[in-house]
Amino acid sequence: MTNQQSNKETLKTAVLSILEDPLNDQNLHGRLMQIHGLFSELTRVSGMDQEMEMMAAVPSAYGKALGINHAAQCLLDLRRTRKYLQGMQKAIALAKTRVSGRPVKVFYAGCGPYAPFMTLLAAIYTSEELSFSILEINERSLEAAKKLIQALDLKDYLIDSYLADAVTFKVPEADQYDILFSETLDAMLYRECYVPILYNMLPQFNDDIILIPENVSLELSLIKPAVAGSEDRVELHKKTIVNVRDLLGQIPQGDGLPSVFKEVPVPLNSMDDFESLIIDTRVKIHEDIVLERGESSLSLPLEMRLEKPFPDSTITFNYQLEPQIELKYTLEPLGS
Repeated sequence: MTNQQSNKETLKTAVLSILEDPLNDQNLHGRLMQIHGLFSELTRVSGMDQEMEMMAAVPSAYGKALGINHAAQCLLDLRRTRKYLQGMQKAIALAKTRVSGRPVKVFYAGCGPYAPFMTLLAAIYTSEELSFSILEINERSLEAAKKLIQALDLKDYLIDSYLADAVTFKVPEADQYDILFSETLDAMLYRECYVPILYNMLPQFNDDIILIPENVSLELSLIKPAVAGSEDRVELHKKTIVNVRDLLGQIPQGDGLPSVFKEVPVPLNSMDDFESLIIDTRVKIHEDIVLERGESSLSLPLEMRLEKPFPDSTITFNYQLEPQIELKYTLEPLGS
């Protein structure tokens, strides 16, 4: 058996083990460490390199793309990787019901140095079942991904590769694709380009394109302190602050992206029973597969304590793209 064949068999065994026993975190950790070691060896990108070029984020038309190190480390975000694998597996099964006589075709925007949701999935599907085009803004990252694809003998799965900014890129023959995969986001939809990428790319594909992740929203909840004798705080969902698909739907056809989206006010009166508010990043990957609070770096919550008596009547949230991508808030004084 050649090294290529041995590496492909190792990868296949690891991916199948993750999917067959998805709730076993010990197995998940061991398998992903094994995969990371293989990918690091084949690409010479470990995610731990100290060169500035490996650590620096890459400016995009809006926001920034992850540096090579951070992108490589995403593989080890255990439940994130596991749930994206599960989501892609379900999406591929759905796409297979829609196509005949050809592979399911995936456009992968922001593949990073490991292109994990190509390289991992190619281990368990044939090239007659599945194929990819990959896009990456960072030249060194794209070269690493292409090196890995070559080392694993996955060139038959690759339709094309593009060095470009997904925020502005025009996809050649976009109507050939069945799935758009763009995991270009961070908790609180901060800094990264998920919203601008979808604004640019979604209209280029067919209306029935399967998007992974399917949607991202920022959810505001209010927290009551635990009652005597209990450690569990009481939580009340208050409002959706940002729903990405809704945001994009608010933009009139032909208009460009706004620098700031519509304000979302949340009154703070009548809240004496609450001690804090918490904002969750809800990542709906596909159908019922969702990244829950704290499962991933993508879904880390932000909690803010409510000081009493409330000096302000309203907290107003704004999601903005300029001067940088972030959720901002302002406090409106009483009587304003």
